[in-house]
Amino acid sequence: DGYVGDGDYVNGMRLIFFAETTNSAGKYVFGNVDMNNTLPASRWHYYYGSGKYWPSTSGLSVKWVNQINIYQPNFYTCDDSGTPKSAFTQGDTVYVTGTGPPASTEYHVWIQTDDVLMSTLDAMDRPLGGSYTLTSGDDPSDEQEEVTTNGSGAIAITPIWETDVFSPVGNYEVVADNQSSGTQGTYDSNDKLDNPGWWGFTLAAP
Repeated sequence: DGYVGDGDYVNGMRLIFFAETTNSAGKYVFGNVDMNNTLPASRWHYYYGSGKYWPSTSGLSVKWVNQINIYQPNFYTCDDSGTPKSAFTQGDTVYVTGTGPPASTEYHVWIQTDDVLMSTLDAMDRPLGGSYTLTSGDDPSDEQEEVTTNGSGAIAITPIWETDVFSPVGNYEVVADNQSSGTQGTYDSNDKLDNPGWWGFTLAAP
């Protein structure tokens, strides 16, 4: 009948998370600890009430969906031919490319450790509201490349990190920091992020 249960439930259909194991009540509840352990910080949900932020997995559920659009990322890591690539090994060169930014606009490309968030978090992982500050010390390539989009807004295939056996393995984000809009040196809505909500690429040992 399009609803869940006996027909008295009027909030379906609804897309929700379930845990793989039951809680003490025998329910497959996806709780706040599950959200912390399985999702990147940029995908944690908070409820704001009584002047405080409270983690709440209820906010991860959605309803009233009539269309799902899947878009190809327009700023991403790749190989030297421009083919998307998100898994590299020590000795590889990491490249970026993309389309969609404003034409003839200068960007500085930063590699940062995962996670890059639109808003910073405090020690208890609650949103603070400030912008994420890009840090030179977190960029394993030791420099930020300067790229300028062409007349169509495309970013040319650009090498951003020539790794070697001493390069630190891990998960990384790539940020294109707009130099003419927004705040330079922070990640904000004027910038581009490789694979928002998850790490952009990984570097592993051979």
